[in-house]
Parts: sequence; C-alpha cells; structure tokens
Amino acid sequence: MIRLSKNQWLMFAAIDFLFTLDILLKYVSRHNETLRYTLNDQGAFSLPINQSLIILVSILIIIFFIVLFYRSFRSNDFIHSFFYVAIIFGAVSNVIDRIFYGGVIDYIFLLDALPAFNIADLLITLGIGGLILLQLKRPRYAQ
Repeated sequence: MIRLSKNQWLMFAAIDFLFTLDILLKYVSRHNETLRYTLNDQGAFSLPINQSLIILVSILIIIFFIVLFYRSFRSNDFIHSFFYVAIIFGAVSNVIDRIFYGGVIDYIFLLDALPAFNIADLLITLGIGGLILLQLKRPRYAQ
C-alpha cells in the first residue's frame, strides 16, 4: 500500500476541494439570477465542434490521463500524479456539464476581450502547465 505524506494528502485534497467548488459554483450560477454565467456549447476556445464528438474525445483523454496517473502514482511520482489528477478532475467536471447541460458552464469573467472560464478550466491549465514545466526542467542527455 502506498502511503502519502501530509503534504501529499493536502495537495490531492486541494484538487478535490477545487473540483467540488467548481461543481457548486456551476450549480449556484445556474440557479441564482444575480450571478452571471454563460453556456459554452462549442469546443475548447469556442471552436464549433459537434457536442457528441467532444464528449467522446474528452472521455478518451480522461482515460489516457487515468492510466498515466496510475503509473506515476504506483511509482511514487507524486508531483506528476498531482498534475494528472488536476487534469482529470477538471476534464470530468466539464464533461459532466456537457452531458447534463449541453455545454460547459463558465462563470469567471475577467476582461471582455477574454473568454469566460471556470475552475475546471483552471485545473486543466494547472495540470498541463505543470507537466510542461516538469518536462522543461528534465535534464537533457548529451548526444
């Protein structure tokens, strides 16, 4: 059995908290007339892609990251595991929206020039950004 340190538990708990907060904020924004939200029924970056195709591809990507998470977790690579979990939870939250609402609920509006987003999008960005940084920090072998 793999044992997690207190810091590792806190890292995974933070992802779980953000996932739960995202689901809660989506529910509240849909049922509270004073909060603003938008339903993005298109693909990433509002690309016009068929909803069923988006759901299918998203589920395949989630399965891929679950496999990567399992492999990294079993080998005690907790930093990669953390970033994989962020991507998985963010993607699952957005897929839930697509299945139940026909699009992703976005409720964070920073600037009019930027598209609206949600915490799930931030989790995906955190995970992918973290994996890219880890890859860039990897030592390069001399050729």
